[in-house]
Amino acid sequence: MSTLQEPSLIEHKGELRRNLKKRHLLMMSLGGTIGTGLFIGIAEPLYNVGPAGTLLAYLLAGGIMLATMMCLGSCRARFLIRVLFSTMP
Repeated sequence: MSTLQEPSLIEHKGELRRNLKKRHLLMMSLGGTIGTGLFIGIAEPLYNVGPAGTLLAYLLAGGIMLATMMCLGSCRARFLIRVLFSTMP
């Protein structure tokens, strides 16, 4: 285990401890990347259609993505095969 993954054995009252795990750092970096991409990518639609149109477009796209993922999950549960979606014909 690296020093980032080892839990602290000594309790320090009122002091910070280093007990971040690898998965915590991964999620923080992933969230920062997604947040930056959304922040930069939202400028053009915001300028073209305004805040209400941009929000409506993001909600519509999110709904379509959610429906697609739910359909894929339903298909996967219905047809129990042991291959990946990417290798299916």
